[in-house]
Amino acid sequence: VRPAADLQYVYTWRRIVFTLNSDPTYFHTESFHTSNDNLDVNGNSWTWLNKVDVDIPLKKDLFGHELRTGGYFSRTELMGDIKDGLGGNDHIYEVHGRLVLDYLNQLWKVKWIGIGGSYLWGRTFDGYSFGVDVAFRF
Repeated sequence: VRPAADLQYVYTWRRIVFTLNSDPTYFHTESFHTSNDNLDVNGNSWTWLNKVDVDIPLKKDLFGHELRTGGYFSRTELMGDIKDGLGGNDHIYEVHGRLVLDYLNQLWKVKWIGIGGSYLWGRTFDGYSFGVDVAFRF
């Protein structure tokens, strides 16, 4: 079960889009059946993500689509069982960059497709990820 609220404020300056986002979320996790009685995956957790995203058009076309760059910086507060499960971290930071092709109004419900990468860190860990960056617009 994941009740949540996603609040956003979008500001456009020239063609650069700034998005401020706040997403408080409650998670209830419960195991209905396990093959090992020693495993317990029940819990209640809360997260609160706050993010600043910037989307910058580069005024260049590639394969008939406008090239865009951007990224975001976020901080996620961790409370409840998720805090304990992630080594007692109170929060996680993430910085993300992307290079994408704009498909808005050209491919059904797709805003962009490209590549992206993130670096995440907390008090007791850090790591990174790279992959396909896709955004949808409904």
